[in-house]
Amino acid sequence: MIVVLFDVNDNLTDFYNLSRIRIYKKEDQEFKVIREISDISMDTSNIKSSRESLSKLIEEFGTSKIIVGSQITGIPYHFFAKEGFEIFEAQKFSEELLAQIHEDYIENPKNNLDSDENDLEKIEIANTPIAPFATNEEGDYFLDFTRVQKYRPEITSKKALLPFLSNELYQSLIIVCNHVMPWLENYFAENKNIQFSSKRENGIYTIIIVHKGCSD
Repeated sequence: MIVVLFDVNDNLTDFYNLSRIRIYKKEDQEFKVIREISDISMDTSNIKSSRESLSKLIEEFGTSKIIVGSQITGIPYHFFAKEGFEIFEAQKFSEELLAQIHEDYIENPKNNLDSDENDLEKIEIANTPIAPFATNEEGDYFLDFTRVQKYRPEITSKKALLPFLSNELYQSLIIVCNHVMPWLENYFAENKNIQFSSKRENGIYTIIIVHKGCSD
């Protein structure tokens, strides 16, 4: 079974614009909606309430361990990855998308791996967060962007960070990277409530972003 996130216009969406969820199952060579969840209550006011909302929602998914949306980042990404979900992002929903996911991860899950080396690489890819994830319940987040660049080179720094910075509530964010992104410095340049700093060690930068009120 495959869980798919839709907005009010029936387009693929994220958890911040979520209107309904449909769970698909392949029966008689066709994908059928076996369940639709429209009474969705997502409280994203803080980290704890976000996780509680997701915990309640996941109870509706049955045995499905595959989820598809336009963007799944931040707390939702970390939550579903921890629960063992295969997480997919796509711009447009189609039966062809369902068919490809079904073939690769339900019909022939082992056929995706051509060798032991590929096994390890795919595990690294699967275990590489592509957005900041919470390290505790106090609002501290972390992202190793060097791993993202290595295992998910198609993910830009803006794609990894902007949805989080725009939507998540956080106390601090630590980013490990190969260089300090100019756009990120500019993003916080005029925000007097944010303390932005970086340090370099052995060619690797650590960026530290802290809300001043939280660091006092």
